[in-house]
Amino acid sequence: MRLISLNTWGGRLFDSFAKYITTEAESTDVFCFQEVFQTNSDIHTDRQDPTDGFVFRVNLFSEITKLLPNFQGYFASAQDGFLYNKPVNYDLSYGLATFVKRNIFVGSHRDIFIFGEKNSQLESDKVGITTPRNLQYVNLKTPKENELTIGNLHGLWKPGPKTDSEATLGQSKRVKTFLDKTPNPKILCGDFNLLPETKSLRILEENMVDLVKKFDIHSTRSVSFKYETRYADYMLVSPDVVVERFNAPHINVSDHLPLVLEFSA
Repeated sequence: MRLISLNTWGGRLFDSFAKYITTEAESTDVFCFQEVFQTNSDIHTDRQDPTDGFVFRVNLFSEITKLLPNFQGYFASAQDGFLYNKPVNYDLSYGLATFVKRNIFVGSHRDIFIFGEKNSQLESDKVGITTPRNLQYVNLKTPKENELTIGNLHGLWKPGPKTDSEATLGQSKRVKTFLDKTPNPKILCGDFNLLPETKSLRILEENMVDLVKKFDIHSTRSVSFKYETRYADYMLVSPDVVVERFNAPHINVSDHLPLVLEFSA
């Protein structure tokens, strides 16, 4: 099987992003996306700051759904009514999206909150540090008829280095509790917003294999990311997942690189 995890950056580089996922769709079984917007309004693009030139695709989930007709999409909203830290006056949801090829049986799909509660972002929050965080997961059957759990995570963000805090440690402990209760082979992927040396990441790595470390990935950031820190995204697998290939191709479809895993379970 093949899995791609990617932070979409809100669809800022939509043309290159769309070309990439449509090209990869035939050989991919599951896509896990972070920073996905969805709207039922007639507004399809918006700007957080009119002066910075960045246009976000606020109907990104619907657009991805059209690009991937052979996939079933699942959207898990964490916060409604905000374009990142900007309150909006139209229907808008923000969260995670997982797309599974239609020939794969999905037994269940859910999400749990690991920081804050749904729609708990404060209007006074000017940088997005109170944005709630959820873990989306799907339980599916592999071609070997085995159960497999795939978790899609966008971890707590805060300004500055992606170091430990009481909030990130608590978030990791809640994710680990979920992983420990999951008996199936499992994969946890996404934008964790953590540096490799953090205690928060070590909590998640317990009884899991960190593929970014194992495969000596030196950066999960694209050329569109203009800051020094080069790590944010990770892919962790339980030991019963057989890894065949793993890489982070250096393409510019977001400010993050895709993480691509080929495996069997």
